[in-house]
Amino acid sequence: MEKYLEFSSTTKRFVGVTALDSVTFSVLRGEIHGLCGENGAGKSTLINICAGAYKSDGGGFSIKGTPAHFASPRDAEKRGIGVVFQEVPMCMNMSIAANIFLSPKPKTRRGVLDWRRMNEETTALLELFQIRRQPGDIVGKLTIAEQSLVQIARVLQKTPECLILDEPTSTLSPDQRDILFDVLRKYRSERGMTVLYVSHRMEELFEITDRITVLKDGRYIATLDTQNVTPREIVRLMVGREVEENRRAGAQKGEVALSVRNITRRGVVQDASFDAHYGEILGFSGLQGAGRSELARIIFGLDPRDAGEIIVNGKTAYIGSVSDAIRHGIGYISENRRDDGIVPEMSVGDNIIMVSLKELSKLKVLLRDRIRDMVNGYVARLSIKVSSPFQMISGLSGGNQQKVILSRWLAKDPQILICDEPTRGIDVGAKAEVYAILAGLAKKGMAIIVISSDLPEILAISDRLIVMRQGKITGEISADEASEELIMQYASGVTST
Repeated sequence: MEKYLEFSSTTKRFVGVTALDSVTFSVLRGEIHGLCGENGAGKSTLINICAGAYKSDGGGFSIKGTPAHFASPRDAEKRGIGVVFQEVPMCMNMSIAANIFLSPKPKTRRGVLDWRRMNEETTALLELFQIRRQPGDIVGKLTIAEQSLVQIARVLQKTPECLILDEPTSTLSPDQRDILFDVLRKYRSERGMTVLYVSHRMEELFEITDRITVLKDGRYIATLDTQNVTPREIVRLMVGREVEENRRAGAQKGEVALSVRNITRRGVVQDASFDAHYGEILGFSGLQGAGRSELARIIFGLDPRDAGEIIVNGKTAYIGSVSDAIRHGIGYISENRRDDGIVPEMSVGDNIIMVSLKELSKLKVLLRDRIRDMVNGYVARLSIKVSSPFQMISGLSGGNQQKVILSRWLAKDPQILICDEPTRGIDVGAKAEVYAILAGLAKKGMAIIVISSDLPEILAISDRLIVMRQGKITGEISADEASEELIMQYASGVTST
């Protein structure tokens, strides 16, 4: 088969870091090619070079045998490259159609915007992805999953020859993922489109790809036919070691740390009640839109509630804001890292210490030595790949950003830690590290709540499981009896016969 993308000794350096070190491999025309590796392996850097956002410092790449030298993302578009990054801001106050046709906008012969064409093509794309919305609907009112699909539709509207997707399913439900895969297969078979598919999810790589390339520490490791390799072999190549993901052996459950009683927010959460104990990891599962994240946001004071009570350590907690929640010893890691997690214009160190300033100061003066020791300690403990603590967090990979957010709350040492999709966008090796950290915190007595859409993950990490459906808690399952089938019964409303 003809080579579509060919990387030849592609090298990229940043201050103190070699992000890509003489990477050489090719992507064939019309194939769906997987790209994987741990966080910091160089995947995002490679994508940015293809997109025209970065220039290589050595070597380079070619498209259909012709060297590619891009001065801007617009040059990449002209050469048929379409890139959907993992986290790209959308114009939240604009319509779906306006976002899809952000640039260039079609015009009529009179030189005015051709809204009829924009709405017709947007409708077709919404139908293709089975999004039940109208072209004029405001993007800010869509779910995160719908926004992700609109981002992909925006790139497909430009009819690229090569589509590069960076963790495209991180916010999608299983059904939405299947719809995306059907679209990719359709464009591949009908238009000959080439796809470079970047993901940490082994099951997806083995379902959708023809071949898989592995990077590690900025270096090329191998390219293998998907049908001739196993997930375990790919993981071993990625991390250079065996990764075990066994279920927790069980916890020494302590006193009740958090009690939620009849929490209701109209149209979102209805009459939710549960207890979380010190020393356990309480998992929350359910399908997209089940109300898990919304319930967490209410507990942490991000969203208001219409009814219900929150009790911490046996006493009613009046939580009407984030500061109230923090004062009651509650920490929170959001599923939306871009908007609710990082402060992109701040450094890694500042992002870590931002909720611990009181503990890091004396007489309202920050203690620089204590700050330095704390930041360096968490960078080392969580293996955060940075050139220095002063590096802007926006320059880190998604997984390393997530580790910074986790460090922030570890530094605060809350009694109760709510983690919403804590390993989204994190590679297999780093996932195991996060699991170990959370398990260690629970062993030390912290109450941990984990929300995850990944069924193997939630089964592996939880001592007890709560399942939600349409804003209601539909089941509570012990670790011993938990299974994917039982979770899905509660999540989908299907009762066993």
